[in-house]
Amino acid sequence: MKRKHFNKRVIFEFVSITFAVFLGLMLNTWKESNRNSELADKSIENIKKEVVANKKNVSEMLVEHEERLATVDSLLLELEDSVKVKNREVNIVFHFVNSTSWETAKLTQAVAYMDLNFVTEVSGIYEAQDYYQGLVRIYAQQRMTTLSDDDEKKALEKMQVFLYSIVWLERNLIESYDDFLKLPNVIG
Repeated sequence: MKRKHFNKRVIFEFVSITFAVFLGLMLNTWKESNRNSELADKSIENIKKEVVANKKNVSEMLVEHEERLATVDSLLLELEDSVKVKNREVNIVFHFVNSTSWETAKLTQAVAYMDLNFVTEVSGIYEAQDYYQGLVRIYAQQRMTTLSDDDEKKALEKMQVFLYSIVWLERNLIESYDDFLKLPNVIG
């Protein structure tokens, strides 16, 4: 009879310890899941703010670049009509388009806890931004490292081609930003 009592006590203690460990693991998993969810939510909020700021910057650049493009177009027309154009400058201005929040979300692995469709959409936007910034960087490097063209018309035509490309990309970026900001995960 003593043996049966011993076995029941051992089994009871084993079940009690196992249950306590199980509860501890469940609590730990719940806490970790909660932290991951908060990290993902904070990352989404930061990405939203960054996209809003980038949209504002790109919108300002679009207006500026459309004006510069009109100036370049008119300068080319004036050159074709043999009107001498002197001291007319066309400066192209660029603002930075940020990707800090997206990079932070990837580094902290917050993207692992976000909706896959949301991550796909955000990734596409930042890829388009990278492409845009790459073109701007190449153009800026060429302008800084190349002697100015003696042929004013050729220089204006290069600028015109660049501005047409950049304006088109800026319009597409703004459209992508607008689509992103309409996503259900972003509102709120």
